[in-house]
Amino acid sequence: MIWYLLPLPRWRLAEPERYVAAPAGNERFVHASPDEQAALAVANVLFLGTGEPLIALGLDESGLSGVRYEPADPGPPPGVPAGTLFPHVYGPVETAAVTSEHAAGLLRQFLAERLLGVI
Repeated sequence: MIWYLLPLPRWRLAEPERYVAAPAGNERFVHASPDEQAALAVANVLFLGTGEPLIALGLDESGLSGVRYEPADPGPPPGVPAGTLFPHVYGPVETAAVTSEHAAGLLRQFLAERLLGVI
């Protein structure tokens, strides 16, 4: 399972549709995270202070086409070891690949508890 982060309102709009995401703008792929620790680090860097609730979607890689593990460019976010490879989805992320949802303000608590082994 890999993790894809997005604002909760965007997920609510995408949920009844066939696709959650596709490469945006001049990107060739959709960014994802390899594990909970990396997803938390990405959330802290990219979404801290946005004011929007987030959702972390667990994605089944077998339901996605074109997943490649590649280095973060320019490097991984703080808290993620150097050399960690991130899954990049070269194509759309279909809603059928979503296996779990971890929503809104509870995202950080959920990920922190998973990382600390509390649950």
